[in-house]
Amino acid sequence: MFKIAKGACRECPLKPQCAPGPADRMISRRWDAGVVEEMQDRLRSRRGRRLLKRRSTISERINADAKEKHGMAKAQFRGRAKMQMQALLTATAINLKALAHRRPAAALLGSQRTGSRLDVGSTGQAYRFSTSWSPC
Repeated sequence: MFKIAKGACRECPLKPQCAPGPADRMISRRWDAGVVEEMQDRLRSRRGRRLLKRRSTISERINADAKEKHGMAKAQFRGRAKMQMQALLTATAINLKALAHRRPAAALLGSQRTGSRLDVGSTGQAYRFSTSWSPC
């Protein structure tokens, strides 16, 4: 909170525009205003605008999936704790779906396990998958 010395605004020629009331001007700023201003400056740069555009396309798709496919359009329960539980379970479901679409690292080409088969991915690259793969 910034407060001008008492009576300092009385002689100022800008007082009618700056502090039209009888009292002196008082300015309040958040404790993290410097950080906010720094981030706004970064977002105004060319690189910042490009990163924000990229981030928005990624996060908007995930939020749209949560809303349309996982019931986040409206709350299923009442109360903050139950809503938070719904949001966490939805995020867990989305993350598990993303993990299920990834191929396990141990099963990539070069694996010497028995009972493996060769699969060609969408990029045309061959992967060798074990039919008895386990994370351990």
